[in-house]
Amino acid sequence: MQQPHNPLLNDNRAPIDYDSVTLEHVKSAFDTVIDNYEAGLRQVIDSQQAQPSWYGLVLAMDNVIADVQAVAYATLPLAYKGEPWRTVIWDNLARVQDLFRENRRNEPLHALYERLASNNPGLDVYERATLDKVLQEYRLAGVHLDETQLAKLQQLEDEILEHRYGFFETLEETIERSSIDITDEARLAGVPQDLRDLMAEEATKAGLTGWRILCNARHCNAILEFADDRGLRKEVYAAYHSRGAHEDPEKDNGNHLQQLALLREHKAQLIGGCSYPQLILQGKAAESVESVQQLLHTLAWKIRPAMLKARLEIQRLAQKHALGDAQPWDIKYLRAREQTMSSDALREYFTLDNAVQALADLAQRVFGLTFVPETSKWHDSVKSFSVRQGDEVAGYLYLDVVQYPGKGRVVHTTAVRHRRWDAHGRVHPASVNMFSDGAPGQDGVPSLLDHLALRKLFHEFGHALHVLLMPATNHLLSDPNRAGSDSQEFYAKFLERWLWSAEYLVGISAHYQTGEPLTQVQAESVLADLRTAQLDRCALDLSMALFDLELHTSPDDGKSLQQRLLECRERCGCWPLASFEKPAHALDHLVSGYEAGYYSYIWGEVHAIDVFSHFEQWGLFDERAGKRFRAAFADWANAKSIPEGIQDFFERPMQADAFLRWYGLS
Repeated sequence: MQQPHNPLLNDNRAPIDYDSVTLEHVKSAFDTVIDNYEAGLRQVIDSQQAQPSWYGLVLAMDNVIADVQAVAYATLPLAYKGEPWRTVIWDNLARVQDLFRENRRNEPLHALYERLASNNPGLDVYERATLDKVLQEYRLAGVHLDETQLAKLQQLEDEILEHRYGFFETLEETIERSSIDITDEARLAGVPQDLRDLMAEEATKAGLTGWRILCNARHCNAILEFADDRGLRKEVYAAYHSRGAHEDPEKDNGNHLQQLALLREHKAQLIGGCSYPQLILQGKAAESVESVQQLLHTLAWKIRPAMLKARLEIQRLAQKHALGDAQPWDIKYLRAREQTMSSDALREYFTLDNAVQALADLAQRVFGLTFVPETSKWHDSVKSFSVRQGDEVAGYLYLDVVQYPGKGRVVHTTAVRHRRWDAHGRVHPASVNMFSDGAPGQDGVPSLLDHLALRKLFHEFGHALHVLLMPATNHLLSDPNRAGSDSQEFYAKFLERWLWSAEYLVGISAHYQTGEPLTQVQAESVLADLRTAQLDRCALDLSMALFDLELHTSPDDGKSLQQRLLECRERCGCWPLASFEKPAHALDHLVSGYEAGYYSYIWGEVHAIDVFSHFEQWGLFDERAGKRFRAAFADWANAKSIPEGIQDFFERPMQADAFLRWYGLS
């Protein structure tokens, strides 16, 4: 009897009919693609022994791997539906992760790839780049290790996984117990009414009267910017900046981070006889650990005087507003007192719908992509589009960018499928899921975005463009993850640059009640205020990038986590830490894929500002600049790195001059 159609087994690569997906479909889809992968793997190994070929080996494996990934990532958003869905999805994702790990330690398969690479001098640049990346991934996975060494590697990875889980458990526990409950509304003086209403809703959910301030970025930033009650600001600041700190030393995230760094060092020594940063940077765009360190130290030397000057200005403002000595929990509040427009007033000019339309317009005018609305979605708040480039469907884009129950506060982008051609010449569109944490509309007011929320949206759209713009002859070569986190952050930071243009900000603004845009003077004033705060953000990211690299370069040098952190912050001129502050304890990037890679944000921004300077010169919507960008950074997919792309784009290496000028450091 013919099996009923499973919408997740999407052979024609069209948008998934999420409305018809059942839990049984999820289970069946995982079973099917995993079975197909295992059968495909056996068939490839058996059939390619005589003479491995591009089509019979690379593209055959490419197809079955792509199908497994497509089901795994397409099901992820459905976890919001509740515990049964989460359990099935996460259990099957663990199966997929095991599958892919075993793939990169499969010696017979590795031998076939090596034979193909060494015996085919006629491979083109894309085929050679693909094989180079495949063989590099085998080396980094430890395919060359003997049985005893592999057993040791597995033990290390099990311990790493245990500490990763421990980190997130502690982080979640400390966040949950750090909510602050208010019964006296006078303590919320200065906080806008819509934010008070949000906190009142949280109290009601908890069965309380009054207001509940959650230990998350939105609530914390609202109190720090608006609350007149200095004691409340300190209380909220302390709760937020001690996330991950635990009274049990074993559960404390400082312990988890230190142990993770030591375990990763052992892993790197086992696999490559090198430090963990040296191992991990082999799969990234940055040329070497030394070049990254040189960039970070140069920027730290440049930024420190500017930060010390900014700290003096905060002290002056504290005196002006009769606060005495300024403290970290005063910084946002003092700056807000001097701003032309508060973040709450600014957000009234940017509805989510208008922001999405702005993204579509930018994609079309600069990158030649046209957005066509689709109906496929897993939640009513999701927006979906088919994305066309000329006559071709480049891919499908899902925007899940507002909060709803069960979703969690996720801000990331997932490449479900990559844009490619297969062995039969069929075009496979990309499929991209883009998530952010915007506030939903309520009481007749649409979803509104302040500048930070806009930046998150454009940042994630940069990741989406990275997928949509990269056509390649195979799944692997058009995978943004294979380009490295630094390349990914280059794309994301590049898209953010438009939001720092007063001209552009005016053009996409429209007050949600009157339709009036910002004036040029308002936009310039707002951006000037925001750039002051952005210097702090840059110094913080720079200090954490230094901390991350130093921790993973010499984790057993006897320095405590806090000592290392204090030294790196001092090097960048950051505000001194209060005794309770443990910023690294909540930096989940260091346990979720950016370990020894947190530099990617600074590295990506330096490269992005350099490239964007060309658009500032030629025009923010200049089609010629867009074509040059695609030719340098997209058309080659992962066959070229970002530094190579910049050499093509400018006919010179990357220069940090534009970055330094923008931050006022030159």
